[in-house]
Amino acid sequence: MLTRAILLLAFIPPTAGPEELTLSQAALNDRQLFSKADYPFISYLVADLTTAQVLSWVLSSTSVQPEVELCQPQMVVEGLWRIDTRSLLWRHKDWQEVLASHPYGGYSMLVRGDWLVTDLLDAQLSASQHEDGIASYYRLLYGERVPKTEQDFFKFWEIDTNAKRFQGQIEGLSQVNRRGRRWIENRDRARGYFWITRDSLTLDTESDPLERPDGSFRHDGSEIIVGFEKFSSANQARGTVQYYLLSNGRGEVVNEAPVQLVEDSTRFRNVPSIRTWGSCLQCHVEGIRPIGTNALVDLQRKYETVVFSANDSALRRFHFGSLAKAVARSQEDYASGVMMHTGWTAEQLRDAVVAVVRGYDDHLDIDRAAVELGVETEYLRAKIREYGQANPIAAGISMLAAGGKCSRDLFAQQYNNLNSILKR
Repeated sequence: MLTRAILLLAFIPPTAGPEELTLSQAALNDRQLFSKADYPFISYLVADLTTAQVLSWVLSSTSVQPEVELCQPQMVVEGLWRIDTRSLLWRHKDWQEVLASHPYGGYSMLVRGDWLVTDLLDAQLSASQHEDGIASYYRLLYGERVPKTEQDFFKFWEIDTNAKRFQGQIEGLSQVNRRGRRWIENRDRARGYFWITRDSLTLDTESDPLERPDGSFRHDGSEIIVGFEKFSSANQARGTVQYYLLSNGRGEVVNEAPVQLVEDSTRFRNVPSIRTWGSCLQCHVEGIRPIGTNALVDLQRKYETVVFSANDSALRRFHFGSLAKAVARSQEDYASGVMMHTGWTAEQLRDAVVAVVRGYDDHLDIDRAAVELGVETEYLRAKIREYGQANPIAAGISMLAAGGKCSRDLFAQQYNNLNSILKR
């Protein structure tokens, strides 16, 4: 498998000769093409072609840089890619803070591409790796303007707040909301689009959108999506990436929505709760999900009654104008954006993201651990056993030598320790 071979080349095994060209050496050689003033802004990612294509989308979706080519990693040699944080419009100190949580950085100047994908997609876990509690996704995308509330988010993206121009509907039989009913709203945005859903834990006179179709119902959580237009100078094409935000009923930003409220049927990182923004990407395969039935229209037909009088023109316009064209336009722009970045369809992107994240999350056996450490399997087995005879060692690591497996989290935590053991 190419990924395994690339990871093996990324590190110099104890038995390697000085003539062996590693990815680390290739990165050093490439860096000589730049001035020393450029060094702080240039980083190198280890990734196979599929992971690099996923990174092309994920990095661009973590940047306000509108030109696609300036967001994409550039190939140095097979398996090695260069990025320039200035082109991505990231602050240097923010990128350094992200790298501080890179568990594989102690013995290499390289950054694992699959780790970076998962770190940027999982705001819940990423935030826990930083003292200030800010996830890498938000840190890089927003810089000094990391949103704490929905209102911060609206201001950053210059979202229309005039309710007279909104359109939407109350969705019946929702596949995401645990109660089967949710509020969906679409707002105008220049060169892009904006969608928001609101969900309630219970449905009563205060919290059921059907009871308060003017939008004043009490809700417990929201998902917000902004479509942001990007362009390709090479292909003379345009399309969108999507930026996501989850919030609670008070409008405060959260990284994970409670599973009692909404559920991630795609099981990003193998959990049922929805996390920014990996769950969102896997769930919104087409960019914006197809919308289910209009609950108010169904109600009106079922009981042959008029929900709103002719005097309620604003509510009639909001609820009874079809969202089909707005959804179709958003989906078309998203599909163009995916193709422009990766050459894939939106479904192919989703499948590739799933493969990269699950591949990274898989438990490791001794063979895979040896590849990622850049040594032969039996050499690693012998070193673990030798060290374990005289020193305490994590149970999961000692099990590797005995033919067992260890979790990705444990391996990442013990990575530098394992390198130290190998150097003894």
